[in-house]
Amino acid sequence: MMYRLSQQVHRARLLVCPDLITCKLTYANFRSCMIMADCPGPKRKRSVPLKLLVDMDGVLCDFEASLLDRFRSRYPDEPFIPLNERNTFYATEQYAGIKRELKSKVGGIISSPGFFRSLPPLPNAVQCLHWMDDIPDVSVMLCTAPINRFHNCVLEKYEWVEEHLGFEWTQKVIMCKDKTLIKGDYLIDDRPTIIGLEQVNPSFRQHVVFTQPYNRTTETKWRLDCWPETRDGLLKFVVLLQQGLLQ
Repeated sequence: MMYRLSQQVHRARLLVCPDLITCKLTYANFRSCMIMADCPGPKRKRSVPLKLLVDMDGVLCDFEASLLDRFRSRYPDEPFIPLNERNTFYATEQYAGIKRELKSKVGGIISSPGFFRSLPPLPNAVQCLHWMDDIPDVSVMLCTAPINRFHNCVLEKYEWVEEHLGFEWTQKVIMCKDKTLIKGDYLIDDRPTIIGLEQVNPSFRQHVVFTQPYNRTTETKWRLDCWPETRDGLLKFVVLLQQGLLQ
């Protein structure tokens, strides 16, 4: 079964197993649901918090729309790729397929001063991170990889976190080129496949694919189409994650 969170007509919608639909979930009774006392299914309590790793670019930050806007502004006479036609994780690769010189132009925008600092948050992303951080027995860390031309990227990612999430969240940043080495229960990431030294058996237990045009065809058990608009919508998704580890 694939667990999926979707958004339609301005409301959060969960496609879930039938057992969870019978559970009336509110923030007040979330702790009891986490230990499966009020929900159907296994009644086993985890001895450690649920550890969630959340990517930044394409998951919290609207990387794709910003890149397209800057590209069209800087190079108005060059061909561009609409967002819904993006089909590779690295935009430079797809643009290079149109014209070889476009690769360096796109790469130059991504590595330019202020690019990462000015990325707008994706809808509901910031609020959902604060809600997750408030959930009992849930630990949330940001897990992001710097680009190869890191000179602006690294500092600007920290500045983005401080501006949008607060200074205390800068202590929750894990910046690493190889995410397969980072221990956690779930990694929420838009990259279709997490590449690294431990790719076959990564340190995190499950990969939740955050939907972007270039990963729509990726086969996965866990997928998050968007950040939900309500606290209860988010809590239901977190309960699904918890149950996934208890199965």
